[in-house]
Amino acid sequence: MKNRGYMTIFVSLLLAALVVIYLVIFRIVDIASARSKSGIALSTACSSVKADRTSAYIFDRYHILLIDMNRGDDGEDGISRDIRESLEENLGSEYSINSVSVCGRTGILDDDCEAFKEQIRDYFLYGVTEFVVDDLVKKTDGNDEPVSQESIDAMDAEVDGVSEENVESLPAENSSASETKPDVKPDAGKTKKDPRKEVRKVKKRGVAFYILPEDSEFSENVVNSGEMPSYGHGGWFDMEIDTDFDNYSKLKKQMNKSSGWSESLVTGGESIAYANRMFNSFTDEKYDDTYLKLEMEYIIAGKPTDAENYKKVINQIIVIRFGCNFAYLLTDASKMAELDTLALSLTFFIPVLQPLVKYLLTGCWAYVEAVADAYCLVRGHKIPYLKNAANWKTSIDGITKLAEIDMTSGDSDEEGLDYNDYLMILMGLNMKTAYYRMLDVIQLNASQESPDFRMKNAAVAFGVDAEIGYREKTFDLHAEDGY
Repeated sequence: MKNRGYMTIFVSLLLAALVVIYLVIFRIVDIASARSKSGIALSTACSSVKADRTSAYIFDRYHILLIDMNRGDDGEDGISRDIRESLEENLGSEYSINSVSVCGRTGILDDDCEAFKEQIRDYFLYGVTEFVVDDLVKKTDGNDEPVSQESIDAMDAEVDGVSEENVESLPAENSSASETKPDVKPDAGKTKKDPRKEVRKVKKRGVAFYILPEDSEFSENVVNSGEMPSYGHGGWFDMEIDTDFDNYSKLKKQMNKSSGWSESLVTGGESIAYANRMFNSFTDEKYDDTYLKLEMEYIIAGKPTDAENYKKVINQIIVIRFGCNFAYLLTDASKMAELDTLALSLTFFIPVLQPLVKYLLTGCWAYVEAVADAYCLVRGHKIPYLKNAANWKTSIDGITKLAEIDMTSGDSDEEGLDYNDYLMILMGLNMKTAYYRMLDVIQLNASQESPDFRMKNAAVAFGVDAEIGYREKTFDLHAEDGY
């Protein structure tokens, strides 16, 4: 009997211990389960908020995923409220939501638009099949300095010792030597018409609008620069040809004024291709509901209106074409002979200036051809990057005869660059600012759908801290969600 009592006590104690162990284990499992459930509920709530605040318009059109952290004008407080409501619904009455707060986010503008660049790279990898930038590099051979240093050295050697001070004292157009020196034979020193004077007249009228097709339309909308992502992130350097063509030193600086874009075509090729695919331009309207009609031009020039951006871009295209055309003229013996003869005529009374004036006239003709190139480009034609005798279009006095040129000369898929190709080259000259201006354009268009949308409030990831109570336990949780 005594042994039976001991056994009963032992079994009772053992069962009691097992019950205690079970209760402890159950409690541990219950708390762990509650913590896990709370964590899952918090992640689910964050994903729900992300989905609700993702801009469908921006994703559908631009394939960029953004979370509008300020949707509904309630900002992060609204996000915290929505997450709290989701937690209360999913966790039930056993749980208490003590606090919810948004802590940290990764904005689309952070780190020099790094998240935007990454999404562009992803889209290029999975979505873009047209390697337009690769084709552009092949067509140009990456040659962003078409006038070689050897050519410049040869020019310098020819004009060495010639002073530029008397260039402006050359005879006025249509004057004759016989009017100044009666003892000279009547036609011996008769000057020909100086083509630089016509170029100056056209430039004064505004070259970009001089070549503008008659049926062109610009948006009347004006960009409020102060509200754009690009505000305060640099601008575009001026790039335009001085058309006086009376200064040799200035002429040399203009020959390769557009250099520096070839490396960007390689390093920033995905972004340049993305812009070419997503945004409107003067010759390529992809959408008819955009705030600006000339979006690529805005990305390049950053001016408030279509008209200003068009003007600036045309002048920059002319700079590119000027260098290429000048380089070709130096290799064309017959054209250089024509220029030599004209320079000789214009410098009849100051013959020492002849070699210098010849190269100033070469610059003038390169400019005339560049304007003709731009004239063709804005009408949808292609222009070979480097010219030859077969596809040269103008005479030296042809700036007022653009309507007479053959626009189809050299207009082929194999060798020609179109207007958008030149826009991509220009983008390569200022890629850092281009990212911000692409986001400007996206914001302008998205705000037509959602007036309060601003890129400064757009994120690709955000974090949330929450304190959740369960019975007598409190869980401090953190969750992050994003793209």
